[in-house]
Formats: sequence, structure tokens, C-alpha cells
Amino acid sequence: MQIDDAIELTNFSGIASDAESGNGSDIVVIADCLRASEGSFIASGAFADGDAGDLTLKIADDVILLGSGFANGDNPSGLFTQVEEDFATGSGGQLTLTTRQLTLSAGAQISAAARGDGAGGNATITAKNSILLQGTAPEATPIGGSSGIFTSAEPGSTQAGGNLVINTPELTVEDGAKISADTLGAGPAGTATLNVDRLVIRDGGLVRSGSIQGEGFPLPTGSGNTLTVIAAESIEVSGTGIIGQDFPVDSEIVAAAEGTGDAGRLDLRTPLLIIRDGGNVRTNSAQTSGGQIGIQADLVQLLDDGDIITSVDQGGGTGGNIVVAGNSVVATGDSDILAFAREGTGGNITLPAFFGDGLQANEPIADLDALRDLDGNGRVDVNATGQLASGEITFPDVSFIENSLTELPEAPIDTETLVASSCIAPVAQGSGRLIVTGADSIPQQPGSADIAAIPTGTVRTLSEDSAADESTSWEIGDPIAEPQAVYQLTDGRRVLSQQCS
Repeated sequence: MQIDDAIELTNFSGIASDAESGNGSDIVVIADCLRASEGSFIASGAFADGDAGDLTLKIADDVILLGSGFANGDNPSGLFTQVEEDFATGSGGQLTLTTRQLTLSAGAQISAAARGDGAGGNATITAKNSILLQGTAPEATPIGGSSGIFTSAEPGSTQAGGNLVINTPELTVEDGAKISADTLGAGPAGTATLNVDRLVIRDGGLVRSGSIQGEGFPLPTGSGNTLTVIAAESIEVSGTGIIGQDFPVDSEIVAAAEGTGDAGRLDLRTPLLIIRDGGNVRTNSAQTSGGQIGIQADLVQLLDDGDIITSVDQGGGTGGNIVVAGNSVVATGDSDILAFAREGTGGNITLPAFFGDGLQANEPIADLDALRDLDGNGRVDVNATGQLASGEITFPDVSFIENSLTELPEAPIDTETLVASSCIAPVAQGSGRLIVTGADSIPQQPGSADIAAIPTGTVRTLSEDSAADESTSWEIGDPIAEPQAVYQLTDGRRVLSQQCS
């Protein structure tokens, strides 16, 4: 389908390709603009043993997806490839979107999902200027109704969810919106990779990879996967927000396992990582080993309760490791770095140069309540406690600079000791010259006022009626009379001489 102008879909209208038996047909949409609202959609699905067709959209200007068909977020407006039924064996199609600017708001979604024995399709989203994911449906809950981009292995699935790739200079996730690659069944979650210049997650926005429990379904057994963010300039996670009407949430980058599978891994690479105002970067496992957090950043700023946390709620699993590679970490205002295991061994924490306001390192804690107390005690904590054993906390060795400054003397230098008491034997060479160009010098110590390097006197001329003493020219063998000072003549020149006796 190629449209030279804009495509607008409203009031549950849609473009669909469904495979009830055999493979579904591909959908290709080429247009200037695309707008879908009120539960409208473009979708490719598989209902039985056939694979869903691929969904490809090439939109020159803007893609705007708005709202859903119902207040709770059901029937969201959006773009979808999915395996529709629990008994289906076909795989989901590939979803590819290329546009200038993408906006999803009020519960609209882009999703690639797997059910039954079919694998989920991959989703690749590329926006040349920016992507904005904003808000939720009016009656959304933490389980559903958020605006967002998703790949998932749904309840009852046995295969892996699809992989998610997002490419854009500016990516903003705010007001309860989400990006996730999850599993709700036995299959593992897909990977998620965000390639951006700047990533902003604020006011309850969420970027997640992991296993989560669907409402009314058993715990998932699938494991989370790797969530990678590569930001050429910065990543900022800040603030808290509200989903729907009354569900408070933190802004987070998270890898979590609510079931029996392992939590995924977080891999963040950026020159500047800012976590502030209640924002979190964390991994959590309900009962298995905690996920790992790897951060490569020149500077990490944790401000006003900005936290980096790995934790295991129960079982003998080891807390996830936290490794920060870069130049420095600055933490203030009750910001914490924690790797906790309730019944197992705490994770290891490795940090570069660390500057913490009121830092307390590895004070033992016993349970989740104590862990929560650390995240509210008004100071900076770095803690790797575990019930079996604590993990290791590694800071760089800075002992070589401790007490290494040399105190400079306050007494001025005795200039008499700088005058040689011996003479220099002349050789058969032409006479040399000594030129003094000024009185510049180095201060006694940093911060002191400049002092003259050599004393200067004033040459007093003889009056015309005074008789000058006769003097003879100095010859080799005559005694050497060392000068006492540098004197300034009336014409501005300076000469080495001594006072008249």
C-alpha cells in the first residue's frame, strides 16, 4: 500500500493480515504521515500453524498513535504483529517502522507478541528526529494501559519473545509510558537494544526487560534477557509518576524476574548517567539469582535519592553484581548503591573514584525492611549484604595521594645564602654582560603576594659643586668588590653596584 498523502485511522478502523491456516501476507505501508486513534490499528497475526506476515511501514514525516478503544487501555491504537491464540504454532511477523518522528500517547502501543508455541516477532523502530512515549489510558494499571513499545512472550507461550531495537537521536519515556521486552510464560524474553544520543526517562517512565506475572496467570518460568542502552551523549532517569488514576511508580531502567526464571542483565554505555529525584537503575529477582548491572560512563551522578540496586527477595540466589567502569561516581542526598540477597550471598560492587555525601559502606542489614530503610535514611549507602555472606565492595586505591602534600615554609628565603662566597677564575675570553630585565619572581608559596627577586636601591647623583673622588680603572689582580644591590639610574637603567663609603 502506497499513499502519497497522509493515512488517518479512527474509531476502531484498521488494516490487517491474519493467517488462520498457512502463512499470512506481508503488509507494506508507504505514506507521508500516519495517524491512528480511538482503537484503530495496523496488524499482522497468526491464528494456527501458519506464520504471521511481516509489517513494514515507511513514513516520511510523522507517526502519531493516540489513545485506545476503552478507558482501561483495552484495544489500544497502534501497530501489531502477534501470534493470536494459545494453541497456535506459527511465529509472529517482523515489525519494522521508519519515520521522521514518532509519538505514542494516552495508551497507544507498538507490539510484537508471541502466544502458544510460536516465537515472537522482532520489532525495529527507527526515527530520524525523535521518539516520544507519553502517558497512559485514563484507567490504566501497572499491568496494562500504558503507552509504549513492547515485545513479549505472553502467558502460555513456550517460545522466546521477539527482540526489540530502537534507533533515534532523542528518546523520551514519560508519565507512565513504557518500553519493554518481557516474558509472561515459559519462553525467555527477547533482548532490547536502544541506540540513541539522549535518553530521558522521567515522571514514572519505565524501560524494562524481564519476566512478569500476568493478571490471573501463574508465575512465569522464563528468564529475562539483556537490556542494552547505548547513548552517545547522556542517560537521565528522574522523578516519580502516576499510572492511571492512583498507582504511584518510579522512573526506572530495570531487569526483573517475578517468576522462577533469572533476571536479565542491564548494560548501560554513555558519557553521562544521571539518576535523580527517586529514579532507579535496578535488577530484582523474586527467588533466583539477581541480574547484573554493567555501566560504562565517564561520570555517574546519583542525586536526591537516585539509586542503583540489585536484589534477591528470597531463596539462596546470589545478589547481582554491579560494575561501574569509568572516571567517577558522585552520590548525594540519600542516593544508594546496593547489592542485596535476603537468603544468599550479596552481590559484588565495583566502583571507580567515588564521592559520597555522608557515605556509609556495608553496614549489615537483615531483611527487605532494612533494605528499604537504607533507601530513606538521608545518607549515601554502598552495601552488599547477604544472609550467607556479604559481597565485596571495591573502590580504587587512593592511598598514594593521602597526606602527600608538602607544606611550604612560611619564612622568607635568606638572600645572603644565594651570594657566592668564592670567586670565578676568568679565562681569555671577551667580556660578558649581565642584563637584569625586571623584578619578576615566584611567590614564597601559592596564594602569597609577589616579592622582588632582588633588592633595588636608588642611585644618588652628586651635585655639580661636589668633587668626585678620583678612581682608577679596575685591572686583573685588583681586589674584587662584590656589588651590594641593583640600583636604578635616572634614565631607567639598572646597574650592579655598592653604596659609596
